[in-house]
Amino acid sequence: MSILLDQASDEADQAPDASPISGLEIELLWSLQEATAYWHQLENKAAQSAYSSSAWVIPWLEKIAPSEDAVRGLFLIGRLDGQPAFLLPIALHHTWGQTVACWMGECYNNQNTGTWSSALIGTDRSIDLLPRIEAALRAAGVDIICLRNMPEELDGRPFPLWRQHMARSTNPIFPFKLEPDFQRFYAARRSKAARKKLTAKRRKLEASGTLTIGAEQTAQGHREAVQATIDQRWVRQKKTGVPTAFRSSCHERYLHEVFALECRDNRRRAYEPVVHTLRLDGEIIATVLGLILGGRYYCYCTSIRMDAHLTLSPGDHLMHAVIEDMCNRGLQVFDMGLGEERFKKAWAEPVYLCDWITPLTPGGALIASYWDLKLAVKRHLRKSPGFWRTYKKMRGFFRRMGL
Repeated sequence: MSILLDQASDEADQAPDASPISGLEIELLWSLQEATAYWHQLENKAAQSAYSSSAWVIPWLEKIAPSEDAVRGLFLIGRLDGQPAFLLPIALHHTWGQTVACWMGECYNNQNTGTWSSALIGTDRSIDLLPRIEAALRAAGVDIICLRNMPEELDGRPFPLWRQHMARSTNPIFPFKLEPDFQRFYAARRSKAARKKLTAKRRKLEASGTLTIGAEQTAQGHREAVQATIDQRWVRQKKTGVPTAFRSSCHERYLHEVFALECRDNRRRAYEPVVHTLRLDGEIIATVLGLILGGRYYCYCTSIRMDAHLTLSPGDHLMHAVIEDMCNRGLQVFDMGLGEERFKKAWAEPVYLCDWITPLTPGGALIASYWDLKLAVKRHLRKSPGFWRTYKKMRGFFRRMGL
């Protein structure tokens, strides 16, 4: 089933200073099968983050969405003068009896963009796009739009859905530009003392066994690295209380599929999965799982085995190797992903994303007010170092007690 909204629909919902996008049609598709062909056609020459590609989102829709209560997929299709213009993969959740529109797989994505043609991205033709999308989602029965973690730029051009007035996302990403000469780049980024200290730790690590660092080249290597990531994050949760995102068998199957060396069922894949490991005597001590798309490396997640080697910084050694590998491959940008972990700040400055949160009904407005209050409290507590130290200690204690 699909709903077609022409450019004249809901004109009252357009911003007063917005001029209509000539020749734009927005269609709502509820069928993945109907959307897939359009998605693949658009991906051939579109801009998107790796987390908005069909090969990343569709496995989430198939493996994880069925385990979540009251989730339904919706695809917003845009055509400009009859040609593919954009695709937004939306998941409809139900909260307090209200329908919330989020990005598909939002909890597993470091940033969300949808898929866009060059005809709209970075042009004035997107000026009235938001009210048009609001009208489409209202027609689909949505009470509140909640599209989080959107960038200000996509492929170096203004992102069509970003607006100055939107709320800043809770956590930033940490991207930085790469250079072909890694050693010169490394010397400029890290102090001589930091480099010397890391070299000393590397020598101690090498003295404790046979050290192998690099990208896994086989399907078996990818499987072993992904499983090590899952296992190491479970151990970290038990010891420290830091929750793992891969909490069930369906989440684990999802991670294995999106980082498999070969895409199953001959599916198309816009991104390249890259899996790096640090092995000591053949055992995986640390992992970095990442994606390459359009000259950009997306660091998705990292893991470290919690043992006696932690003091020798195996994660730092591996990240160093990953960055060097991306320089050698000629990539332009290294994106360390979402979250303010300490190791990221040694390489990059934070870049904040934005959240598009707009209630479309009175019920949606109540949810938005609650979220605003909750976020204000969280930000206040985050400013208290003492609170966070106590919180982390208590979280680890309760996890160790199995509570």
